[in-house]
Amino acid sequence: MKKIIILFAAAVLFASCDKFLTREPLDFMSPETSYETESALDKALAGVYDMLGHRNLYGGYFLYNCGFDADDGHFARNSPSTGPAVYNFSSTDVTVYYVWESLYKGVSRANMLLANVDNNPEIPVEYRDRVRGEALALRAYYYFLLVSLWGDVPLLTEPVTDPENIFIARSPAKDVYERIMKDLTDAEDLVQDITEIGHGGRISKSAVRGIAARVCLHWAGEPVKDESKYEEARKWALKVIEDDIAGHKLNPDYSSVFINYAKDEYDIGESIWEVEFYGTDSEVYEELTMAGRYTGPTSNAASIGKCLGMVYATGTLWDKYPDDDAEDTRKFWNIAAFSYNLDGTKKFSNSTTYPSLFYRFMGKTRREYWPHPESENTSINVPLLRYSDVLLMYAEAENAVNGPTQSAINAVNEVRRRALSTGIRSVTVTNPGSGYTSAPSIVFKGDGIVQPVAEVRISGGGVQSVTFERDAVYGLSNGRGFTSAPVIEFTGGGGSGAEAVCELYDPSLADVPTEYTTSSEQFLKFIQDERSRELCFECLRRSDLIRWGIFYESMNEVYNLVLQEAPDYYYLKTFGNVTEGKHELWPIPAQEISQNPYLTQNPNW
Repeated sequence: MKKIIILFAAAVLFASCDKFLTREPLDFMSPETSYETESALDKALAGVYDMLGHRNLYGGYFLYNCGFDADDGHFARNSPSTGPAVYNFSSTDVTVYYVWESLYKGVSRANMLLANVDNNPEIPVEYRDRVRGEALALRAYYYFLLVSLWGDVPLLTEPVTDPENIFIARSPAKDVYERIMKDLTDAEDLVQDITEIGHGGRISKSAVRGIAARVCLHWAGEPVKDESKYEEARKWALKVIEDDIAGHKLNPDYSSVFINYAKDEYDIGESIWEVEFYGTDSEVYEELTMAGRYTGPTSNAASIGKCLGMVYATGTLWDKYPDDDAEDTRKFWNIAAFSYNLDGTKKFSNSTTYPSLFYRFMGKTRREYWPHPESENTSINVPLLRYSDVLLMYAEAENAVNGPTQSAINAVNEVRRRALSTGIRSVTVTNPGSGYTSAPSIVFKGDGIVQPVAEVRISGGGVQSVTFERDAVYGLSNGRGFTSAPVIEFTGGGGSGAEAVCELYDPSLADVPTEYTTSSEQFLKFIQDERSRELCFECLRRSDLIRWGIFYESMNEVYNLVLQEAPDYYYLKTFGNVTEGKHELWPIPAQEISQNPYLTQNPNW
């Protein structure tokens, strides 16, 4: 396994020297004596990557404590009642400060590496360029998160070596976006193809291009609203889609994408970029995450490991999926219909009352697939960019430029057809047979990956009906992986002659309904919900709603639904706390403003 984090054994070199806006110059590694070998460059680059997995970012806070799930999920506790997760916080909030600090640490480390990557010209230029490209892309990504959260932010592209240089003003978001795209454009030719790397743990050409598409979509949307960037987003997404060398494709089974993250298995067809973690709470060099510890179905089972289950899905997310659960298998994977019993089995919930739909755990992160239940935290990898996201970004950008063209519709259909059940849609008893004194066993003879478990009911000595039991993965009950209808056989029960036939789901059931392809506005609305169905709980929803200009509207819609259906429930406040014109941006941390007289505060903070 190519775990970048292993290279971070020397990370202590960064520990006390790269805080943004410190009153002392950076001193970490003397440029005259460092960056002189390939190993030193790799360790420095690992230090830049390392901030992605910090507990203040994707190793912790981003997953549960920052409110990034927006209308798809909510903080699964009624205490504390303050903080970004519940949209009740101020400029002195520690989470806000820690995120700001960690992102600027990432920028600082990238700046130092970029300034010194060419110290030793005897290191092959190809090697130095690869390091340079990854550092540029990482700096771009950290700045993208900064501009998404705070809007105008200080823009630093050189190491801070003079104490006076820490006092700088915020750069307009437009300028920050321009710098981000310059870094990504420069990085594209320098980094490797993903097939050369062999995994999604480090930045590849596909990652650069996909993130560039994401950046351009945000640049085109609120608050900067440079709509010319839709065409740029379209071009960048197409580069990923049309890259024959990378050959990206969807994993045919949605759940497998996330099981792979838990098992530390790579799938470069779908997972283009992921944050890597390493260790089991018992190793000298490790970096662990709260994924599976704080997020996922709750567990106290010794065979599974402890999960606190701190993120619930919302009823509005549930409502975006079809009533026939098997028409979209993402429904019961993303919204866990269970918790773990003490013996490791699953306790399923069948209630669909509206209040109960706000008490179902996010299900994408499941400890049962991570093989170290004894460890408190996990090394489950966290996705940053998946191919399905690229397809949906392309469809959105194409729609903005050219309307709902067939190529845009096809891209969405590709995502949706993967989500459609490949199990049995229905069983029709064509001959009940006779003489049955007890329910016979039923066998499905076909090519399914997962055979359904079914119960046969008899009446008057004949087979009356067949009902399926839930499977342990999706919480569905109709099997998976069939390409043709299986043959049914009944055995036992004392009778004979019973016959039945199966019908599978028609792939066209998943296609975008015609009424959503009649205009750009209708198609965009469908894509907005499709991104929720596909990408919920991947730290994207809040920023998506903001760039579409519907953040307050969407949160207020949830508030009104809860007010009507469950006015006494604690989570009502989370959605009611959102203030239009305020919570679209986070406040600049008060500590930074107190140190830098050139910093100004965001509106209404």
